[in-house]
Amino acid sequence: MSRASSRVHTPSRLLADFSKYDASDDSDEDKCLTDRPPTPPSVVDIGLIIDGGTAAQRPRPAKRQRDSRTNLPSDDSDANAAPPRRDAEQARLRRLDVAGHFVNLEQVRAAWNPSVSRVPFEPQIFVDGDGRVGAVLNPRGLPPQGVASDAGWAEAVAAGNSGHGLQLRDSEAFPNLKFLMRRVLGSGHDDTVLSFYRTGNPHATSVVEKLFRTAVSAEKITNAVFVPIWRSGATSALPQDHVYKLAQIATGVSSGCEFEATLISRNRPLEKLSRSDIGARRRHYASAEVIVDRKVLEKYKNEDIWLVDDDVFSFATLAPIVSKLEQVIHDCGFNSRVRCLVVAECTHPGRMKPTLYELVPEVREMIRAASRRMLQSTESVRDAPGVDVALAYVIDDDADDDDNAAYTGSRMPSVQVSAEQGARMYEAFLAKKWDLVISIATEVLGSRADEHQSDALNNKHNSTFTAWLVEKLRTNPHLKLRDIIKPLAIIFNCKGESRQNFYQDGCLTLEQIHLLALRAAADSAPRRPSTV
Repeated sequence: MSRASSRVHTPSRLLADFSKYDASDDSDEDKCLTDRPPTPPSVVDIGLIIDGGTAAQRPRPAKRQRDSRTNLPSDDSDANAAPPRRDAEQARLRRLDVAGHFVNLEQVRAAWNPSVSRVPFEPQIFVDGDGRVGAVLNPRGLPPQGVASDAGWAEAVAAGNSGHGLQLRDSEAFPNLKFLMRRVLGSGHDDTVLSFYRTGNPHATSVVEKLFRTAVSAEKITNAVFVPIWRSGATSALPQDHVYKLAQIATGVSSGCEFEATLISRNRPLEKLSRSDIGARRRHYASAEVIVDRKVLEKYKNEDIWLVDDDVFSFATLAPIVSKLEQVIHDCGFNSRVRCLVVAECTHPGRMKPTLYELVPEVREMIRAASRRMLQSTESVRDAPGVDVALAYVIDDDADDDDNAAYTGSRMPSVQVSAEQGARMYEAFLAKKWDLVISIATEVLGSRADEHQSDALNNKHNSTFTAWLVEKLRTNPHLKLRDIIKPLAIIFNCKGESRQNFYQDGCLTLEQIHLLALRAAADSAPRRPSTV
């Protein structure tokens, strides 16, 4: 699926002391969070949830603790005991270790069998960890073991490899570049913090600079000079730029290193260009000449030159600078090496794992807390539940029994919906008028389906989904995705939360859970659904 978006939420906790962090714990070993808050019952009495709009005042569940993987609880039966090592691969195909208990993947796969959608299904009401209410509307909307919109489950799966956060990482996309975090533009609490940081928000700045300082310090860079990159519309780095401060921070925590803002400049200013056309971006940023001060360069002829920026998308901004520096270094016969250091590397929005869950839990919770604080303080909050609504959905032609192709995503209407469809859905939800809920939800999703179809036919969608749709249209040229899009689950906002916070913690959590359920089905299927 394509996402604008990351993703799941658990109760926040601040990172108390960076100095006590042990970088040796940043391994790539899977880390499973156990003893999480108990999952709400799959079926809940609506009267116990909705009481004059007080759902948001339900007591928050206890915070989850992390246990050793050697003592993970299991189901009651011996059949679910951990398999011998020699059967590990077979076991992986049968079940998934989720938050300390085993999930039978065959059961998940069965839920995605086309015939299941034809079986009468009673929607199931759920409550998430923040008190939001919702309902599973389709059997395919039931995650493994009936866990309905449980952020703890989603996090346990998505964050299996969360071994990074306070250390720099080598980029796989760009040579000689190190970064602290990945980000998906427009998606997730981590992107929210980084976006606020770029606007100069003091709280976001404090968080980002603290993380950056700790990570660069742990890198133990020596014999180097740190050079800030200029902002858009400028020809050189200026002291008021946030990147200028980043380079100063890197210098201050690195032994025997220097700061230099006069080494490079540009002969004319260039304004920021849209990220939609990478080729155009590269031509745009290469159109101005990069000027290297050779006298300044000579002072660092035997040192590494670290170009510092806030993030990297296509390398279009950095490429002409790196190229010119390397050319001058070669022409002068110096031994300098050009390297790049950024806070965040932008990555593909269709990735399965949210970027937030690549970070160690302490950092993750620090960023989430900061993001929620900023979103709640910069937007008006809803004075009632049920004002905003989000839907998880699947696109799947269940008439084709031997084809498992499917697309899952989430939808949050772009305008306030309390006056029309959202209010009608909420009223129908409270009254348990499920046929009406599903009807309105399907109506809301129709426009989303039209967008998917148009994007795919105009080569604006991902290649996997486009190929699937093109193949469908060969046999059924009149197929309309709005006729086969199905709501999986629905969730409503809490009283007192902003729209954007609901988007991050409600809409994207719901999306992540069903994306993971689809992946669980794919992992046990002979033919895999589309999950990108």
